[in-house]
Amino acid sequence: MSSSSSILILLFPLPLILLLIIPVSIGIYVWRDAKRRRMNAVLWTIIAVFAPTLIGFIVYLLVRSNYSDLECPSCGTPVTKDYAVCPKCGAKLRMSCPQCAFPVEPDWKVCPHCAAPLPEDIREVTAPVCRKDKALWKILAAVIILPIAAIAILFAAMNIPTGTGSCGMQEVPFDDYREIVSETTLNEVKEDLAGMAQEQSLDKAYALRYERTVNGNSEYFYLLLVSGAGDQTHTSFGQSTGLFGTTLEVNLEWTGSDNSVFCLVSSAANPPKLKVTVDGKKLDCEIKDVSYNPTVYLTEP
Repeated sequence: MSSSSSILILLFPLPLILLLIIPVSIGIYVWRDAKRRRMNAVLWTIIAVFAPTLIGFIVYLLVRSNYSDLECPSCGTPVTKDYAVCPKCGAKLRMSCPQCAFPVEPDWKVCPHCAAPLPEDIREVTAPVCRKDKALWKILAAVIILPIAAIAILFAAMNIPTGTGSCGMQEVPFDDYREIVSETTLNEVKEDLAGMAQEQSLDKAYALRYERTVNGNSEYFYLLLVSGAGDQTHTSFGQSTGLFGTTLEVNLEWTGSDNSVFCLVSSAANPPKLKVTVDGKKLDCEIKDVSYNPTVYLTEP
C-alpha cells in the first residue's frame, strides 16, 4: 500500500469522528446539567441527543431555565432558592426570623409567618450563587467549528493524490491506423465498435479499453471514437488522480470530421474514467473492455 493511500485511510474517518463528538458532548452535558437541576436526566439526555438538527438540545435549554442552578458559595453544593442553609456545610443562605426561623427578605420589617418584628441586625448571610456554565459555550462553539472542520478535512482528503502515473494521447487518421495495426486487430476493432455504436451519436463517445500488467504495474490503453471531432488543430488532454480514482480528461473541438480516432495510454492503480468534452459539452462515454490492444502504442507480448 502506498503512503498516499495510507494517509487517505487515516484521514477519511476523521470527519465522521468529529461529527460524532457533537452528540456525545451534548449528551454528557445534558445528563450532568439535568441531574444538578433535579430534572429527569435520562429523558432529557435521550431527547437532546436523538432529536434531529439539535431541536432536542434547544428545547432543553429553554426548559431548564425554570429549574434552579444555584450552588452554595462556601462548598459548591447544589441548592435551591428556598434553602435557608446549605445542607452540607451549614452555611446560612437566607435571612430567617429569629423567632420562628422562617426565611425572610432583607427589606422586610415583620415576619410574614409569625408576625414578629424583624431586627435590623439579622445575622449576615451568604446568598446562593449561580453556577458558571462554561461547558455550554464550549459545546456551542463545537456545534459551529466541528462541522466546518469535518468539511474541510473531507475536502482536503478528496484532493489528496492517491497515486502517481503517466499518460499520453495521439490522434491517428483512419488511413494511418489501418496501416499500423494488424488486420486481425482492425477486424476486431470494427466488430466491437459496430456493436457499440450502430448509429453514432453526437452526444456520445465510444472507447475500447485494454489492460495489461507488467511487473505488478497496470497500464490501460484506450481507442476513443468521437463523432465530428476528427482532424483536431488543438486538443487539451490530462490525467488527474484523487480520492475517487483516476480520470483521463480529453477536451476537443467540433470539426465535423470523422476521419480519425484517438489512442490513449495511462498507468494507474485502477482503470481510469474517461471525461470527454467537445466545445465544452461533456459527452456520455461508453467503454468496452477488450482482450487485445486496439491502439497504435506498441506493447510487449
